[in-house]
Amino acid sequence: MAFKPFKKGLGVYFQKGFVFLCFHISIRSLKC
Repeated sequence: MAFKPFKKGLGVYFQKGFVFLCFHISIRSLKC
């Protein structure tokens, strides 16, 4: 149970990173 908040925070971190990665790839593909 102690790892639940950490796991939730990690999930949010990965979700934000995934969105940023998709955004970065889309910008690169538009520039090319």
